[in-house]
Amino acid sequence: MGPALPSQMATTLAAWAAGAGILGAIVASVALVAVVLQLRRAAALSRAEATIQFQRAFSVSRDARERLLKTFPIHENVIGELAEPGAKCDFRTWKNLEDLTPNERRDADAVINALNDVAQYVVDGLSLRSALQQYHTIFIRTGVLLYPYLDARNAPLSGRPQTRYGRRVPELYNAGLEYHRHHPKHRGCEVALERPAIQSTDASLTRRFGRSVADLVRRCLGYRPRLRKYRRGEVAVASRTLQTPRTVRLVLLKENGLGTKAHPGFADESTSLGGTRSLRRAVRAAEQKLRR
Repeated sequence: MGPALPSQMATTLAAWAAGAGILGAIVASVALVAVVLQLRRAAALSRAEATIQFQRAFSVSRDARERLLKTFPIHENVIGELAEPGAKCDFRTWKNLEDLTPNERRDADAVINALNDVAQYVVDGLSLRSALQQYHTIFIRTGVLLYPYLDARNAPLSGRPQTRYGRRVPELYNAGLEYHRHHPKHRGCEVALERPAIQSTDASLTRRFGRSVADLVRRCLGYRPRLRKYRRGEVAVASRTLQTPRTVRLVLLKENGLGTKAHPGFADESTSLGGTRSLRRAVRAAEQKLRR
């Protein structure tokens, strides 16, 4: 009986050790899950804070963005790509940068800077999906207006490439197109630009002169217009209808997703693998110098 006691104690101690090991593994697993949950919560809070900061920063360009969407002219090369371009005589177009007014260029630059900030927030950790959920139609509408402007600003001068200005704006524009065409909630919806039509003075004078001649002919023939009775509400509706300015609707994307095309990108952006590695080493070295 004496030798059996140490054997039983060894078995009990081994069982206790196994139980302690299992308990330790469970505690470690629970602690790991808690750490993961805390990290995910911290990441969610960080994304939420980044989204709030992004919204505040993007709202600064609201006035310039509204003017751009309503009055910035359409580039001649874009008209043929629109799903429904409308009558060309109803809106302004441009071909060269000199065709744009200083105020129009100022609004374009303000919106480009705001979109660059959006891209930088994405680089710093903001979810691009979050930005697209809120502003993908703005990316599409502003992109159609701005990417010809960016192409002209970045065009080589005397054979030399210019500074990389607003290169991220076409990327947001392309992302907005893809998001709209593939998202179940948005695909099948039309995207359009609406703006007041150009009020042509010559056309207005022609119509007024034509009405005057027609009235004169009717009076000479003894024609008397028959007076019609309208209720007050009908007169008010007719008056508002006559005073409402005509708008131009340019369809960018139809319900089937056809319409304006993605920007092809810039030719000087292709880099080799060796160039990418050299860039990483240069950036890493600069970061180390800055942190000394």
